[in-house]
Parts: sequence; structure tokens; C-alpha cells
Amino acid sequence: MLEKLKKAISISRPVFWLGPMLVYLAGLFMAGIPRGPLETVEMLLLTFPFAFIIYGLNDIYDNEVDKSSPRKGGMWGARLEKKDIPWVKHLIIFFSIAIIFTSALSFQPLHFAFSFLMVAVPYLYSAPPFRFKARPFWDSFLSGGYGVGPFMFAYTLSGEFFPYPELFVVSAGFSAIHAIATIMDYREDRNSGINTFAVGYGPAAPALFVLLVCIVNFIYSWGFSYIISAGIGLAGILSAWLAFCPTPKNAKTVFKLLIAYVFFWLFYFFLKYFVLGPWFADYSEMEFRTILPEVLEYVRQ
Repeated sequence: MLEKLKKAISISRPVFWLGPMLVYLAGLFMAGIPRGPLETVEMLLLTFPFAFIIYGLNDIYDNEVDKSSPRKGGMWGARLEKKDIPWVKHLIIFFSIAIIFTSALSFQPLHFAFSFLMVAVPYLYSAPPFRFKARPFWDSFLSGGYGVGPFMFAYTLSGEFFPYPELFVVSAGFSAIHAIATIMDYREDRNSGINTFAVGYGPAAPALFVLLVCIVNFIYSWGFSYIISAGIGLAGILSAWLAFCPTPKNAKTVFKLLIAYVFFWLFYFFLKYFVLGPWFADYSEMEFRTILPEVLEYVRQ
């Protein structure tokens, strides 16, 4: 049992647990919805359970490819054995039903309908007959749902869709992260016949796509948060370098640097405003302008 638990955690890639939860909280905040018991349960379902659905399906249908992948293991997931497939499938089904059932308790038809879309996207991405993972560009495009999905999942609790198109520009950032990952897996995917973005159009194409996304998002983010703008600028510079030297090793370096940047500032804000806030937080800094105190107050509820 303990061995299965360790493998389940490895499959779910813990480094990716935090993203959907934070995006979900942002959706609640923008919709003006207080975080009650239902919202808290949904938020938690978007950590380990949702990640297990996404990456569990990926590992099942890429099982043969992963056997020869040097990246597999640790934060990049577990190598599944034949005996693991049944229990992984059962757990995926259980978590999928849990997300849908919990959304039904909201008695909000739009939210309930969106829960099916949330669960369907990982299946469309990894599983046949659609398997968008093996369709160049569309593999990265669909991965943008990692950003849009949890946000809209929360926002639809209000009974409406989010009315601002900027959300989809930001979600392109999640597509960009996936595009870098296709360069990291370029050799394994090419040898296995998986026609990803990097395989279909060459490893330089995803890097150029990331650069384009960074330019657009840099324009949108400027004046809102200098830290976010700086991170996007860093990603743009790294993606330009990657376009000239599009090797799996360089892509992995870029990916690690960007992940480290994000986690550094998440730790900084957590330490400064939550741990040391009563003594050291200066809310006049306006890093997130006047919205920061409201966000912090909301998260503390």
C-alpha cells in the first residue's frame, strides 16, 4: 500500500500541484465568491487528484515510450509496470467522478457542465482516439486549458463565463510551458513516433512560439506587476536563446530556471506577507497595486 502511495505521488508530479489550485482561487476572487466548504473541497481536488488524472493518463498511454526515457523518475513521474495500470486507471476514474460529483453539489448548471470539460481535456490529450498529444501544435494549444480550466471552473460558480479575453492570452503561457516540454522530449518522442509540436515542426518552432507568447504577455502584464513582467522577460530571453540552440538539454535548463523563478517569488510573498506580514509587509509597495491587500485578505479567509 505504501509503495502504491509513493508511486501515485510520483505519477502526479507534486511540483505541479500548486498551479491549478492558485488559478482556481484567482477565479473565485474575480467572481467575488467567498471560499466556503464546497469551494475548499474543489480547490483541494485540483491539487493531487487533478494532477493524478492528467499525468496518470499520460503515463498509461506513454508507458512504452517512458521505458526508454532518461527523464522519467522523480519529479517527472514514475515508470509504470504492467501491474500498475489497473489501479492507476481505477484511481483516475474515482478522482474524475469526485470532481464531477462535487461540482453537482453547487446546484449551478454551468459549473456542473464545465466540470465535465475539466475532466475531458486530459482524456482528449492523452487517450485515443483523439490523443491530441500526437498532433503538432494542438498538443501545446490544448495544454493551455491547464490555466483556463481551473479559473473558469471557479468563475462558473457565479453562473457566468469570465467576460475578458485577456484570460486566454495569459493561458497561452501554459501552452508555452508545454511547448518547452516537447523540446525536452524531442528525441524520445521522435524515436517512438509521437508527433508532438517539436517533432512535427522541428525543435526551434516551439521555442519561437514561446517567444511570441512572451512578447504578448509582457505587453499585457506591464504596469500590473513588475515581478511578473520580469519573469516573462526572462522567459522571452531564454526562449530566444533556445530557438538558436534547441536541444533537449537546453530546454530542460530553461524549464528549471523558470520553475525556480516562480517558486522563489512564491516563497518570497508567502514569507513576507503571511509569515512576517505583521512586522515587515509594506502594502504601499504596490507590487500588485491596490489588489494585493484584497487578495491576501481573501486567501486568509
